[in-house]
Amino acid sequence: MLTHKIEVVVEGGNDITIVTLSGLAEPAGIHALLTELDSMAQQGAALRLLLDETDLRAGVMGLSDIQDIVGEWRKASALKSRRIAVLASNPLIRGLNQMFRIFANVENKGSVSAFSNRAAAVAWLVRPLN
Repeated sequence: MLTHKIEVVVEGGNDITIVTLSGLAEPAGIHALLTELDSMAQQGAALRLLLDETDLRAGVMGLSDIQDIVGEWRKASALKSRRIAVLASNPLIRGLNQMFRIFANVENKGSVSAFSNRAAAVAWLVRPLN
């Protein structure tokens, strides 16, 4: 089961919403998380999100599950306007993130990026927005 904790920290004068994920990466939990994060974004939550997936384990997820998640991402207009850094050291979790970013066509667009180092993720988040 996917669980998460949400907190806001200030780094370099910028609010960063940190979402710490743990448990199994499974479609239902990810859909619920996307809905919650988009709702927060609609209410004006921080423009910068750090998804810390350090304690996340790969669950059963197929290609169609990732395509469904991408479909939901495309509907999350408020969330898509945020800068999102994903912190993942597990190669399987990094691979799932990479598939998502490719299918969602967010590669090299400056809105979503993945990191294996927290300091690098935070530095990317707090650099000036274009």
